Amino acid sequence: RSERLSLVGQMAAGVAHEIKNPLASIKGALEIVGDESVAKSARDDFRDIGLKEVKRIDSTISEFLEFARPKEAKKQRLDLSQSLDSSLRQLEPQILKANMQLQTSIDRGVQVLGDEEQLHQVVLNLLLNAVDACQAGDSIAVSLTRSNLKGVILSISDSGKGMTPAELEQAFDPFYTTKTTGTGLGLSIVKSIVENHDGQIELASQPQQGTRVNITLPELKE
Repeated sequence: RSERLSLVGQMAAGVAHEIKNPLASIKGALEIVGDESVAKSARDDFRDIGLKEVKRIDSTISEFLEFARPKEAKKQRLDLSQSLDSSLRQLEPQILKANMQLQTSIDRGVQVLGDEEQLHQVVLNLLLNAVDACQAGDSIAVSLTRSNLKGVILSISDSGKGMTPAELEQAFDPFYTTKTTGTGLGLSIVKSIVENHDGQIELASQPQQGTRVNITLPELKE
């Protein structure tokens, strides 16, 4: 009970922190939007700022709710190779625009029993983490391979800033983050999804030498 109350307290503090700043921006924007002495172009700009901050709050609350009340996985036979291709197509322009290299090695016809939307979320989250950890000239590598002993291994690695041993130890803890923005729930949600798919997730990292995430899932045989 003590641990549960502590987690509720962390969640409340996290929600308050993530909502307080956007609310302040919205308040300031509304004051300017309602001031007719301000030029219309400026009022339009602040109206857009207000809308952007409302979306930010909505996204934050959605992430908290997803952590507190995770959706039930709708598992079905899924071609993980094709699903991974779709995720990579979505983020590849962002990676290349940032002048980072993307390397892929994907075995074809890999079948798993999984929820396509949830596994897509896992890949996007890990790829975005890799992008955040990298700068121009760094590389991100994605591989999907079969292992006779382990099943299916999805690996996402980067050559970015990496993590200290202390950061690595807390990486999956709810609300822990080294970023200036964000709830710190991303990796916690990823871990929960992977384990709900009877999988395992391993994280390895060293400062200035990058990070590697390995996800192991059972493979569906024909």
